[in-house]
Amino acid sequence: MARENDMTEFARELAKAQKIAVFCHMRPDGDTLGAAGATYRILQALGKRAYIVCADPVPEKFLYWELYKNVHTEIPTGCDTFLAVDCSTEERMGDAGYAFRTFRGRKFNIDHHISNTYYADYNYVEERSACCELIYELAVAMGITPDAVAAQSLLLGICTDSGSFSHSDVNERTLAIAAKLYGCGANMEEISYNLFKKQTKVRMLLSNLTMPTMRFYHNDRFSAIVVTKKNLERANALPSDSEGFVDYLLTVDTVEVAACLMEMKPEQYKISLRSKGPDVNAVASCYGGGGHVLASGCMIQGDLEEVLDKLSYTVGQYLED
Repeated sequence: MARENDMTEFARELAKAQKIAVFCHMRPDGDTLGAAGATYRILQALGKRAYIVCADPVPEKFLYWELYKNVHTEIPTGCDTFLAVDCSTEERMGDAGYAFRTFRGRKFNIDHHISNTYYADYNYVEERSACCELIYELAVAMGITPDAVAAQSLLLGICTDSGSFSHSDVNERTLAIAAKLYGCGANMEEISYNLFKKQTKVRMLLSNLTMPTMRFYHNDRFSAIVVTKKNLERANALPSDSEGFVDYLLTVDTVEVAACLMEMKPEQYKISLRSKGPDVNAVASCYGGGGHVLASGCMIQGDLEEVLDKLSYTVGQYLED
């Protein structure tokens, strides 16, 4: 039966593996790619054969980093171990989730989401600002000091998932790990420019088309925007080009909860939720999703206005009077 392991046990058991596939979640972000890339380097340092696997292509903005150009969409044959990073459920791996679930070898799951379902043989789950914090501690437990490539990958993941160290779940432990990564050769200036300052024309066009969809509910305490397929086509953009749009809504002083609705196909919307305090993991859980208290996601079926009405009603249940 699946259970939670301590880090020492998790590291000891993972060290027995010889050929490992490291799984990212679908629609990969900086934390899952950072965790997978660093784990790949750590396992290589231990003399293991490792591969990074992701069902979806790596977003263009991460391809400035050579490490993420070597991500497999197909699972290499002959692996004795599967390891999922930053994946709260097997379904979060997208099309690769079935392969993970039916794999006959040993399965590992390391994650920072409170909604994690402990789906592997070995599970290490602890809520942190980023999964990359846990990967750094895994490296230490395995007796490895991250090289500059692994350190850069880990700092990238922490920086993206923590909102550049601005989220409320950032603490002294987060900053201490970041300092260690600096000491290993990580470069924050490179991350900051490539991920937060550099903008493509396509992303700017998509932003200009999306922001006019902004709506407010509950006396301006909840705000939502919609990324439509039509606007994606007009901007010649990909869904990944909208990453971070939802955070812009939280800069409005009255807004406590923000949502970005991504139209996936007719009457199906992927919802990204962000919060200054209310529990959006609970909101997402109402629709089969989950994540963190301050950052979660889910899918909702229906006409756009129906979806917005449902979401507004549910968010309203978690806004304090």
